[in-house]
This record gives sequence, C-alpha cells and structure tokens, in this order.
Amino acid sequence: MNELATRVDERCANCDDELRGVFCSTCGQSAHELHRPVGEMVSHAFEDFLHLDTRFARTIPPLLLKPGEVMRKYLAGHRVAFVPPLRTYLIAALVFFGVFAFLAEKPKVTVVTKGSPEAEALNAARKNGAHTGVLFDLPPQSRLFGHRYETAVARAKADPQAFGHAVFGNIPRSFFVLLPVFALLLKLFYRSRYYIEHLVFALYYHAFVFSWFTLILVVGAADSWMFRPLRIAIGLAMGAWMAAYLPLALRRVYQGSWRMTLLKVVGLAVIYAMVMITAMVVATFVALARF
Repeated sequence: MNELATRVDERCANCDDELRGVFCSTCGQSAHELHRPVGEMVSHAFEDFLHLDTRFARTIPPLLLKPGEVMRKYLAGHRVAFVPPLRTYLIAALVFFGVFAFLAEKPKVTVVTKGSPEAEALNAARKNGAHTGVLFDLPPQSRLFGHRYETAVARAKADPQAFGHAVFGNIPRSFFVLLPVFALLLKLFYRSRYYIEHLVFALYYHAFVFSWFTLILVVGAADSWMFRPLRIAIGLAMGAWMAAYLPLALRRVYQGSWRMTLLKVVGLAVIYAMVMITAMVVATFVALARF
C-alpha cells in the first residue's frame, strides 16, 4: 500500500495538532491530501476495496458454516479481521431483497374485509387449495379512524397489487426495528451479558438468515434443471441447517448446557414469532394509513 503518512512537522488541518501518521491522534481526521491526481485517489480506493474484500472472505464463510464463530471472536476483541456487524447485516439484507425482487415471482394479492361473502368464499378456496397468493383479510371498520379507515380499505380493495407492494415495502424496515427487540430477548435469557453484546449477536445472526435465504432463492431458481430428489434433499438440508444454526451459535457464544440452550431457543422462538406477527400486522396497517 502507498504510504500517505505526512511529515512529522506537519499539523492536522482540523485541530492543528501535530501529525504522527495517516490519522490525527487527537481528533481522528485522516491526513490524506485531497489535492492529488485522480489516478492516485482511484488506486487507494481500490486498495481499500481489496481490504474490505479480504475481510468479507474472513467473515462470510465462517458466518454461514460455523455458527457463532464470528460473533464469539468479534466479542472477544478480534474485530479487525471481520466486517463490522452492522455493515454485514446491511449488505446481507440489501443482497437478499435485491435477489428476492429479481428472482421471486410477484404473488397475486387479494384484499377483502372480514365477514364479507368474498372473504368467506376465498377462505374456503384456500382451505381446498384452490386459491394461491397473498390474502389480506382486513377489519371492515375502525372505531379509532372511522371513515378515513374505510376509505383506505376501499382503495386497497380497488388496487390490491399496489397495496401489497406498499405492505411488502415495509418489511425491510420492520426487520431493522426487530433487531434491537431480538437483542432485548437475548438479554432476557442471558442477563449476565451487556446489551451491546446481544446486539452484535443479533446483527450477525440476522445477516446469516438473510444470506441463507439468498442461497435458498438461488438454489430454488435452479430447480428447472435439477432432479427433483436432489432438489428436495438440498432443500431439506438447507432447512435443517437453518433450524440448527441458532442453538449451535448460542451455545458457542454464551456457553451453558445443551438442555438449557434448547429450552432458551424454544422460548426465544415462541416470543420472537409473536413479536414478528405483531410487526407484520403493524406494517400492514401502516401501509394502509399511507395508501
């Protein structure tokens, strides 16, 4: 890497303290000079990218294949080698939703009101497997919002695909809100640790979930040329690893017996599922309010 350290007698442009390297020891500002050839700036940007790329190579494989290993090492202080948890999560989520938008088929969306003849007919059809797609069965009235709510429901029923798009657009935001909740649940089960440690675990775990779902989407897109038994075997194996990942990661990071770990996984899964269902309901009504 080209050395950009300034001379010892130079001073920081921000705080005027003496510079002893490429970063000011007082305020942390970079001592890199902006007034230099474009080629040199591109060269250093490429070097920074390669450095990030090597950290990805040290982060993603163990994150996917060694449950809890990245979290454990990061919390133990080995942070330079890994991509930070928030950045890992954001990139994994961005890749997943991008691949999902590209590969996943847009489902047919239907909006009905509870108790209506259309709702009863569609629910009967769904039980018989005659109806596929996404069904929003909304309350016909709201005491809190009154006529405004009924008007929004009427618009959603008139253009269900646009309403579904609005709801699905809230899902990434919902997951971002659910992250600190997941960390709070970890704090409930592992009280001896600091909350920030649980947040690091939550970020890396959700990054694994998004990365794994991305792989599932890619494998699913290849089923046109894959033998059915092989496709089923791969799907079962990926699903089993998804289910086994959390208890393995929790035990590696938080220690404890297998019995207590499995009990905590069950409790965590039940509570988090309830929280996720609530979040999806909230996302639906937020979309309805803005629709």
